[in-house]
Amino acid sequence: MITLSRNHRPSWTALFLAALIAPALASVARAAATVEARAAGAGASILINRRPAATLRTPNGSLQPLERAQIGADRISAMLAQGQPLEKLKAAPSGAGAAVLWGAQTIVLATPAEAKAHNTTPLALATSWVNQIKRQLSLPPIRFTVRDVTVPLGENRRVPIEGFSPGPFKTSITPEGFASARADEPGSVLVSGVKTGAGLLTIEGPDGSDQISIMVARYAGRLTTAAPDAEVTGSSVPAAAVAEAAWRAARASCALEPGASASMALQGEPKPMGAGLVRQTVPVQVRMDGAGYLKSASTVNVEVSLTRSPPIPAQVLFYSNNPEQVKRPEPLYAAPIKPGEPARLLYHHQNGTGQKLRISLMLINTSDQPARVHVCRALAGPHIDTVLVGYVAGAQFLKDLSQDVGFVMEVPAKSRIVLWTAVLGKMDTASGVLEMHQLGTPGSLVVRVLSEAATVLRTVQDVTEAQTADSMLAFSGHQYPEPVRKLTEEYSADGRWLFIRVGKHAIPDSASERVLDGNYGVLYDINLTLSNPTSDTKNVKVMFDPTAGIAGVASIIDGQFYGKSHVVGTRELPLASFRLSPGERRQVRVNTMPLAGSNYPATIVVRS
Repeated sequence: MITLSRNHRPSWTALFLAALIAPALASVARAAATVEARAAGAGASILINRRPAATLRTPNGSLQPLERAQIGADRISAMLAQGQPLEKLKAAPSGAGAAVLWGAQTIVLATPAEAKAHNTTPLALATSWVNQIKRQLSLPPIRFTVRDVTVPLGENRRVPIEGFSPGPFKTSITPEGFASARADEPGSVLVSGVKTGAGLLTIEGPDGSDQISIMVARYAGRLTTAAPDAEVTGSSVPAAAVAEAAWRAARASCALEPGASASMALQGEPKPMGAGLVRQTVPVQVRMDGAGYLKSASTVNVEVSLTRSPPIPAQVLFYSNNPEQVKRPEPLYAAPIKPGEPARLLYHHQNGTGQKLRISLMLINTSDQPARVHVCRALAGPHIDTVLVGYVAGAQFLKDLSQDVGFVMEVPAKSRIVLWTAVLGKMDTASGVLEMHQLGTPGSLVVRVLSEAATVLRTVQDVTEAQTADSMLAFSGHQYPEPVRKLTEEYSADGRWLFIRVGKHAIPDSASERVLDGNYGVLYDINLTLSNPTSDTKNVKVMFDPTAGIAGVASIIDGQFYGKSHVVGTRELPLASFRLSPGERRQVRVNTMPLAGSNYPATIVVRS
């Protein structure tokens, strides 16, 4: 686009001359116009400057469409030879139909039959022909039909041209080298992108020339496969886990240019997976974009498969709760995920900065090889109730862990993946429990929790290049090996109540420098034997006592979930009960975990 400064606007003399020249140029265009009739399918067209101006599909009396078109073309040529002005060209009713008139001369008739063939009225059809004839006769010698064009690197694009000049035409690119162009077919110029760049495309003919802007650019990215594979695990996998596995697989198939980004959107809701459905195709729309790049959008069909393998217990607990209340944006936690050593992460942080704060959870691969990770996770918040948010995360984690619900994701070489991110309001809390198991070829994986200014832009679909500093992270000290407490307990209906303390005996860290007070995030696997040696039927109850203060409880007892977000006071909360006949013995399995945000130790009470 050319802009004129205030000091370089055209004078009144220049405008006057332009007003005189424009009609003269239009007259030249009309005088040089080529008008002909040509068969078009079952009908015929009147062509002006090689483009259709009126198409006829039906005969009129004894005249066939091609004959009618030829008469119309001859009459237009005669009007042009006489120098008749276009202002006299109009559409008017004529009997039951309509006519195209140039002054008193009828050019072509729009009969009722012709209008019906075009699915319109005779007058509307005649009017459209008038407009097309005027347009074709007003064309300059040569011009592009668009004013700018972008060509993908390594690809070709055709740029349409129009005008009355028959050619031959010469094309050029300024500056040279980034693109090539040639007028190899009537009505268009073929442009090829050689390397990235921008400039001007010029076409020149014997009667005139035209010029437009041209740019050659890369696509923001490409897909490495149109049908990526995804993997989920579990006896009953919810649709949300299937969805995340699918879009993360689609994201992993994106090869982006530097600075570009990708976004994924599922095309419909996937189905939950289990015994009745072990494989499904999930379509995901992938969009790639970035400054200076061409946008791309396509749909990939992700093949999601359900696999079942024996779950491997976590061998280390990463505890991200120091500080629990974050006072300023800062790194919160970092620890390595070692091959063959599944890790559990519990994070629980409250925004105490007095303003909004972003908290993000990342997986970082600093190696030269992609890494595959099985993830079982439950994330909650942000929420103002720190007890509730810890309960929601812990309860969902226990449910998913009991059914081995999870998905496998790929972390590309030298990259960061965002597992979760959110902006927390004042005093909001975010909480989560995850288990991560690195599969296959070992990579250098690090899990990281960090708080940042709320203005930092992140999404869970971000995959960015790993930074040099990621290879030099100082790992946090709160790493606790063997985060499982296996207990064997017995209760007899004729004996004293049984008290099982949960979170009392704190586990030490890997360096034996500290202990984890409350054992938050430690899984308790309790094998409980119930017996009734009496001659009466007994109802044995399993209950929860918030010994240290307000607490949530989440437990899986014989495969059933029992829990409550807030338990207070001195009265125990009933969880499960078992009816034992005289002389009956019964094995009961209890799984529970001290929940972040709650007050532990607490007590499991068994009594009748």
